Amino acid sequence: MVQRDYAGDGIVVHWDSTICMHSARCFGALPSVFRPSDKPWVQFGETGADAVAAAIDLCPSGALRYTRTSPGTPSDQSDQSDRPDPSDQLEENPAMTAEPGTADPAAPAPAKLTVYADGPNVLVGAVEIRNGAGELIKTVERVSLCRCGHSENKPFCDGSHKRVGFTDPGPTVPEAQ
Repeated sequence: MVQRDYAGDGIVVHWDSTICMHSARCFGALPSVFRPSDKPWVQFGETGADAVAAAIDLCPSGALRYTRTSPGTPSDQSDQSDRPDPSDQLEENPAMTAEPGTADPAAPAPAKLTVYADGPNVLVGAVEIRNGAGELIKTVERVSLCRCGHSENKPFCDGSHKRVGFTDPGPTVPEAQ
């Protein structure tokens, strides 16, 4: 398990290689900062913390997180709870929604699962990953899980679906009667 922290001006980037799916969205967003062929691979240069945070918010696997360190900013945004959630576009299942006024306000929000066409399952929310013996592997706020069966880092997606040409549109929503 490789976890690294990279400190920049006003931000610390946290990277967890065990859940990285190598989507290259970080590199695509900020190639001057995220340089996979360099050591260290995160190099801030003159790039501001806001730009780095915006690039990290694009990470589909949750392998990249950040903590703000500048005065006047939230001290910890490592969960990126304000990150756009792709599962917001899904309609809620009425059977899973509590009646108004009956939900426990102290209960954590349920995790949301989005099945990406030709790609992974992405879980957003408080998620515990456990092995077959029930032992906790890790707790995450966002994770991409393999759907193609070819990941060399199961249960996590490592991007193998692209290499093997995995195709599956995912679940379909039944038409309203």
